[in-house]
Amino acid sequence: MDLESSARLVIDTLKEALSGFELSECALSFSGGLDSSLLMRICENEPVAYTVGFPGSKDFENSEKVSSLMGFNPWKILLSDDIAKQYTMELVSGYPDITIGELGYELVLYTILKNVNEEYVIVGQGADELFYGYKRLINSDFQDNSTHLRNFTEKTLPREYRMASNLGKELVAPFADLRIINIARSIDRSLHTDGIKGKLVLRRAARILGLADDICSIEKKAAQYGSGTEKWLRKNFMD
Repeated sequence: MDLESSARLVIDTLKEALSGFELSECALSFSGGLDSSLLMRICENEPVAYTVGFPGSKDFENSEKVSSLMGFNPWKILLSDDIAKQYTMELVSGYPDITIGELGYELVLYTILKNVNEEYVIVGQGADELFYGYKRLINSDFQDNSTHLRNFTEKTLPREYRMASNLGKELVAPFADLRIINIARSIDRSLHTDGIKGKLVLRRAARILGLADDICSIEKKAAQYGSGTEKWLRKNFMD
């Protein structure tokens, strides 16, 4: 498949993966990045969008800018020292397999799950592993994403499903749909990354769906950095 047909197939399959849900009654974890913006457009702005972060975080800035371009208003879930400390201790005690390196992004998800009223929570988990979003996958030494994908499907995602279930929610991860996984794995690495940028298929999909160039070309910023949780953890928890 070429880039265009790959992107269109991903769009159609994501739509199918989300077709069984009443989208207006779902929450969507929205950072203002490529993955969550693509999902929001596929859902036609129907879910209730939530952005997590500490005051002044980059994700709040991106979320405000991108949502304005797309025509919806996300809710902000503000983290504070006390709340972050409480949630971190709950994660550490409840999920002992979480590593220090994983705490930052799991704290973002846990905060969403703890604070939304909607039962179904749509997330972009898996997009980085499947579509070469991480710099270390873009940069050359890694010829394929099999190790990252295996860690995601065998460890991270099952734990996140448990986290959601334990809080009375259901995680909806359309990028983790088996059909999307198979599509992504069938696409040649040269279509995933040009050695400078990754997620070329998702960027093309976003353009097909009419998202603004600023959104399609946005640089990758992991949840723990965009939300400020990594900085907070290093200051308050990792010493």
